Amino acid sequence: IDESFERGHSDQRYGDDHGDELLRGGNDDDAVERDGLEHRERCIAGSGGQVNKHVIDFIPDDVVAQINEALKTEENPYLKYGIIILQSTGMRIGDLLKLRIDCIKPHLISGYTIEWVQHKGRKNKAPMPVRSECVAAIEKLVEITKDLRDEADEKDKNTLMIRRVPVGKGAGKVMNLNSVSFNNWFKKFIKDNDIKDANGDYYNLTSHQFRRTLGTDMLSKGTNINVIQQVLGHTDASVTKRFYADVK
Repeated sequence: IDESFERGHSDQRYGDDHGDELLRGGNDDDAVERDGLEHRERCIAGSGGQVNKHVIDFIPDDVVAQINEALKTEENPYLKYGIIILQSTGMRIGDLLKLRIDCIKPHLISGYTIEWVQHKGRKNKAPMPVRSECVAAIEKLVEITKDLRDEADEKDKNTLMIRRVPVGKGAGKVMNLNSVSFNNWFKKFIKDNDIKDANGDYYNLTSHQFRRTLGTDMLSKGTNINVIQQVLGHTDASVTKRFYADVK
């Protein structure tokens, strides 16, 4: 990954069960990602009902500011540090939930890199430079979950996002977190912190929006589209170009 990524990424805007479902406010992202396309699109219809532009569902600046302010006092460490990781990397929620405790590696030039398995395509993500804030978030989660690992199933022992289930099915067991928990936490986080959009409505936050916001933010800073492709893990640059070419 070239220097333009490091410049664009380093100063970006950004200051509980089993399952891999993607968070989309109750909808499954995989159901609408067709032929390798990585983003849900909202379309603006042109004359004759023809679609003429893709609109990326990124998080507006004012909402980003509200989220970051609320994170300062957030007491749920999984949510707090999970959001920081999503903001910093653009990874999908399924990949976050399967992230391993050894995902951070030291790097002579960039300081640290992060690597993970992209479960959607079942392939390893190329290591990429990562901000110190993200490194610190992962280190905090490793520390918080350390005493739980002896009780976790063998397959989950090295997974970052494990917790003791508080209530319901599996209560008391140490298990890997799922997206249903994050979905519920997102909704509570938004309402508890009175985070609203420009219309005065509670913002409908989804995990995939952090991915879209990172891509948009990098493009607005002049990052090469091929670098954005590498960061988002698109198999082909045409996918990235299709969804980000018109973003300003």
